[in-house]
Order: sequence, then structure tokens, then C-alpha cells
Amino acid sequence: MLALFSALMAPFRGEKQDQSIQRQRREQIIRNCDLTQVKARMVNKRGMTPEYVNELEVQYKNYMVLTFRNPNVCHAVSEPVDQMLHEHMLFTQEFHALEVAVGHTFMH
Repeated sequence: MLALFSALMAPFRGEKQDQSIQRQRREQIIRNCDLTQVKARMVNKRGMTPEYVNELEVQYKNYMVLTFRNPNVCHAVSEPVDQMLHEHMLFTQEFHALEVAVGHTFMH
């Protein structure tokens, strides 16, 4: 009986693993997103130091992954992360390309 149950559940485990792999790939796309122009704008227009902006980039990408994982939850975001989000949105084509690549809209 257990063998029969395992055999019946095997396709679902495969689907779940495929979904997990897809999610991991999409999260990696977020983590690898090139924010060089966004960071340069934050340094030049907002007067932030490059070191601070690099730390902020990690926080921003963590926020993006969090919203990707939990799209139906409203997530609190710090003001600096929100600033980076808005700066990123100014680069409309790049921002939209990221949304398309991961199949998720990052609006708040």
C-alpha cells in the first residue's frame, strides 16, 4: 500500500521540485540584477557613499526576493530601500526586464 501511494505521489514530488528549481533560478536573477546605474545615481543625486549604496543593494535585493516569495503580503520597507526601489524604477526598461524575467511585478 505504501509503495502504491509513493508511486502515485511521485509526479507531484517532481512538480514540486521543478517549481522549487524555477523559484531558485528566478531568485538568482534578482540577486544577479545589475544595479550599477541605479547605484551611481544614488551616489551622484542623493549624496550617498558608494560603500553605503553597496550595503543598500543587498538589502534591496533581499526585499525584492521577499516580495517575490510572498506576493500577496504587504512588506514593510525602510526608507533607503524604498529610495533604491524608486531609483530603479526610473530605469524603466531594466526594471521591466527584471519583472518579465522573474514573472513578477514589484509594485508597492
